Amino acid sequence: MAGASRTGWRRFAELCYEGFRYRVRSNRLSVSFSFRLGDSLVFRPRSSFPIASPPPAKEILDLLVFSLGLIELVSYWKAACPSRIRIEAGYLSDEQIAWWKRLYFRGLGEFFFRNGIVVTEEEFVEIRAEGPRHAPFLRRDCAGTLVPVGGGKDSLVTLDLLRSRGQEPATPFLLNSSWEQRSTLALFGLPNSRTAGARRTIDPLLLEMNRQGFWNGHTPFSALLAFAALLTAVALGKRWIVLSNEASADEPTILGTGINHQYSKSFAFERDFAEYAARWVTPSVGYFSLLRPWNELQIAERFARIPGALERFRSCSSPGRVWCARCAKCLFVALILSPFVEKGRLDTIFGRELLEDPSLAPLFLSLLGGEGSKPFACVGTTAESRAAAARLARQPRPPLLVRLAKERGFLEGGVLSIEELLASWNPNHGVPPEFLPLLHASLPVPVSP
Repeated sequence: MAGASRTGWRRFAELCYEGFRYRVRSNRLSVSFSFRLGDSLVFRPRSSFPIASPPPAKEILDLLVFSLGLIELVSYWKAACPSRIRIEAGYLSDEQIAWWKRLYFRGLGEFFFRNGIVVTEEEFVEIRAEGPRHAPFLRRDCAGTLVPVGGGKDSLVTLDLLRSRGQEPATPFLLNSSWEQRSTLALFGLPNSRTAGARRTIDPLLLEMNRQGFWNGHTPFSALLAFAALLTAVALGKRWIVLSNEASADEPTILGTGINHQYSKSFAFERDFAEYAARWVTPSVGYFSLLRPWNELQIAERFARIPGALERFRSCSSPGRVWCARCAKCLFVALILSPFVEKGRLDTIFGRELLEDPSLAPLFLSLLGGEGSKPFACVGTTAESRAAAARLARQPRPPLLVRLAKERGFLEGGVLSIEELLASWNPNHGVPPEFLPLLHASLPVPVSP
């Protein structure tokens, strides 16, 4: 590895998914994988999950763990981008191989773009899978909902909507529990006994390779979360995995292309994953996003109505317990909440007046679609950002960044209004009919002019 650099593209011919191991002890499922890059570099990432007693049969766990390993593999493939992936841990049909190639390629779109890698979906990697077959299964006793919680406004809204359903409380799913996640659960009074906590550990060798100059960058984390949640849902006997991804996640980051920082939060991935899981893993667990019919403005309005939520949430791109007030995510959240939350309260949350900071102008204009690209972050559509900015522009003294956007022509001609976006409904969703009344009964409250 000495002297490795970005010229390490295709430095290794093959990444092999050799196998996996797991054991069940004290209602925990501990998992480890073995991935070999070239002849000598071996990665052994580990994970652990809650599991009910008695645990599912071995053949069920074999398939779930094998599938989880396939998505874990992407983080190790991108270190050197070998031309071939060989899978010894299980079998994949030609259709499944095509599915995984599509996920890898689209989920790594940002990685390829930011590293200047030009490849096609057909040529970027060859996948061979000739291991043992793992048969799909059916579990008839699944009931209840599992809700992945990230600590931001979206999962707070989902939990609040499900709370009004009047059935068994949702089980929150936390991967590598953080302060933000625990703060969300505290708001809803959800004890640890009702929480499904999982742990994931990246092999230190990969981190060392990144420090030495091997390839690094964005991976489809929400796809990994999907397979981890599927394993947990089956292990705990849950019927539904309920996501909190909105319609806005479908807009590309590089406008007019297929490059999307949020690909694995998009409806395209949600639909693909739901179909894959039902056909090749199990139809016993459904996977959908409750908030898909809504946009970011609708979610922000609904979020602002949850008592105590503003003091609990955090979705900053930087680590720590406070908002950095410098990143695109902080700026977007401040902007999208501005029609529904009093300015002084927002300034208190972020510690300063973000929309008055001239150093954030490039990020702000990027949120509005400047230069044909949005920031590489989980932010809403350019239409939503422009609508919120246009509302601020109507104030007697608009914020500095809004005045700048207006001068540059970003708020002229064809900008949708807040009212139009609050009244919209995205028909491209997979919400089961039994959950739709939760959305219809909680339509946004009209904002004052």
